[in-house]
Amino acid sequence: MDTVKEGHTSGLHHLLTYEISEGRDLGNGISLKDFANDPLFNEALAKGKLDAALARVDEIAPFIPEFKAPANWKLAADTELPTDFVPVSGKFLTIPTELEITESTPLPPAFNVQKPESTNPIKPDPIKPTPVDPNPVEPDPIEPTPVEPDPIEPTPVEPELPNNGMVPKVFADWTLVIPTPEALTLYHQGKVTKLSYMDETQNNYKNLKLIHTNLSKDKVLYTNNFASSSYDGPMTYQGDFYLLDTKEGLINLGGYDGAYSLSPNGDLGVFGNQSLVISNDLSQYTQSPISIPRVNSKIIWNENSSQVWFSTHSAPYGTELFSYTINTDLGLEGGLVKDVSPGTASGIDNYYFEKGFALLPNGNAIFHAGNSTYWISDGTEENTQPLDFLDHYKLNHPVSSPISTFQDKAVLSGTTRDSNYPYTSSLIMTNGDEQGSVFIELDKDYTQPETLWATEDTLFFSAENNGKTIFKTDSQGNHEKLMDVKSVSVLGHNQEKAFLSIHDDTHGEELWVMDSQTGESQLVKDILPGTGSSLGHYQTSLMVNDKLLFSAYTSATKQKLFVSDGTESGTVALSNGTAIHLLTVDDFVFYSENNGLYAVNTALKAPTAVLVKDNIPSSSIELEHDEDQIFFSDSENTVYSYNWETDQLEKLMDYVDAFSVVEENVVFGLAYISDTSYDAETGITSHYQALEWILSDGTAEGTESTKIKLDSDFNLYHSIYESLTNATLLQTGVGQMGSLTLDLDGII
Repeated sequence: MDTVKEGHTSGLHHLLTYEISEGRDLGNGISLKDFANDPLFNEALAKGKLDAALARVDEIAPFIPEFKAPANWKLAADTELPTDFVPVSGKFLTIPTELEITESTPLPPAFNVQKPESTNPIKPDPIKPTPVDPNPVEPDPIEPTPVEPDPIEPTPVEPELPNNGMVPKVFADWTLVIPTPEALTLYHQGKVTKLSYMDETQNNYKNLKLIHTNLSKDKVLYTNNFASSSYDGPMTYQGDFYLLDTKEGLINLGGYDGAYSLSPNGDLGVFGNQSLVISNDLSQYTQSPISIPRVNSKIIWNENSSQVWFSTHSAPYGTELFSYTINTDLGLEGGLVKDVSPGTASGIDNYYFEKGFALLPNGNAIFHAGNSTYWISDGTEENTQPLDFLDHYKLNHPVSSPISTFQDKAVLSGTTRDSNYPYTSSLIMTNGDEQGSVFIELDKDYTQPETLWATEDTLFFSAENNGKTIFKTDSQGNHEKLMDVKSVSVLGHNQEKAFLSIHDDTHGEELWVMDSQTGESQLVKDILPGTGSSLGHYQTSLMVNDKLLFSAYTSATKQKLFVSDGTESGTVALSNGTAIHLLTVDDFVFYSENNGLYAVNTALKAPTAVLVKDNIPSSSIELEHDEDQIFFSDSENTVYSYNWETDQLEKLMDYVDAFSVVEENVVFGLAYISDTSYDAETGITSHYQALEWILSDGTAEGTESTKIKLDSDFNLYHSIYESLTNATLLQTGVGQMGSLTLDLDGII
């Protein structure tokens, strides 16, 4: 199986998903075709009970003639002959030589063979002489019995499997993990495991929060962080990291003070006073001896390498730029890039760090320093230099003109302040080299040039001149004026077109579209006719493939959700009133309106909203999805699945406190059950608490549940919802954790 060899699936998963229903050869002489007529096997398969189907194969296998026993395999001496197996036509079971039977053992119909000689023969009954009748009666002639032809066995019909042919997951394959204030509590096949992480010396009762689960679902990373205020930047966090490994148990990876971030290429970098790097599959982790000051800015990763950039305050340098690289053995290299403003003065403004920082394709960074200058750096001190050739420009602050990128250059804006030149505004495209930089000097009437959007070949920008003027330019600075408007903002764009919110004197602020190649533009639709504006300053908009999803006013008080392909006829309202966009998956958009959940396929020529379910409060609805379904709960916490390809809605779980999608066709829900009863005769008050654990493949038929009785010491976090939303599943039995497993009766 190529998919198994390539690591896309496990052999067991492939067997449970495909091979049973296809009648494959399982090896050791066992073929699932031999079970085509067996009613118990087919009943288990039709109901999706694959564990029962495999158990039936295991029961019958030793009696199949072609069966080849694995090494060191022995048949139990007390094995009984199966009496209810129905073989395929013309094939019968055989009796293994290891099985001791006698002539008096009844032989089921499936065994149409001679009995072997008994290894423990019983003595035959004594032979008594048969008396002779003196007047024998001639027997009636025996009529030959007609032989009926063998009945034609019907070809078994493969059971139809729900959810695109996926069979329901086996409940016993999963372990439930719930964080509580003192320990991780795990449930698996009636066994309970508690892994304590409480630091008794510090009275450390902080609930674990889920950060990351690896793809094989056998390791989970947690933190018990808590917020910490920062005087020089955004909120930061402190706490410890814990790794749950199904083979090694719970491991404390150490504390941190600062921030952590997941890189685009999968390495998890944790930065703080104890520096830690963890691989994405959670199989490797390294604690670096490098001490990193508290990180209190956004962490920016180079997508083409494992290099990170951030700014932070450290004595005696003030707030400066730092850079680190994760090498192949997960070690850290780097540190302070350069003390741009020597001494305790800060060279970086933490609050505007992200707006004043741009990474170029070659790995260099261009950044804004606190003294209103711009610098270039590769992350080393010797190659961190100011862009001196820009000194005759008064460059705009990144608050008003954030740095952007176009091709291999950073895009800045400023005003010439050289006395030999008139004061004019300029757009500057630079890679840090004066010879490779491009300067677009605009007419002196224009100010504040700033980037609007860019394609592979063209940069679109605007400048102020009693309103806004839209320009376009290529990488060489060849630019041209496109149009004058009162104001312009970009709602969405791709390589072919851009959707713009443009305000003019005739139409107010409405939807326009501009060709990203030619720069030609046109009004898409005057949604609020006249000079009234349908588009507001705080506009909700989103590109859905090549279309725009946006909200617009159709009257002074009424706002609707629209979708547009850039033409008037292709711009249609989806909602009747104010709608809240909730989720976009491929071409499908899901939104809430008047406590109803709606779905719309934007790929259609005339998109029309379809009501999925009513009585869904928009203020509390949360949507999760896999490849072909969304999952949500209503006002009564009932969980539903909706397949947007088949327009099929199913109720999965009657009441849950929390639910989560673990992977494709694996959804789990949890409900906390608590009850107190009083016995008047004994005067005893008893308290009962349990969890109901529901596991589903996304269909009602493939949903099953069990109740887990909680002991008196089980103490959920002060917020039950927070504890349950941090619960997760492992696809590895707790039994593999060896001595950590406690044999407690936890399943009701």
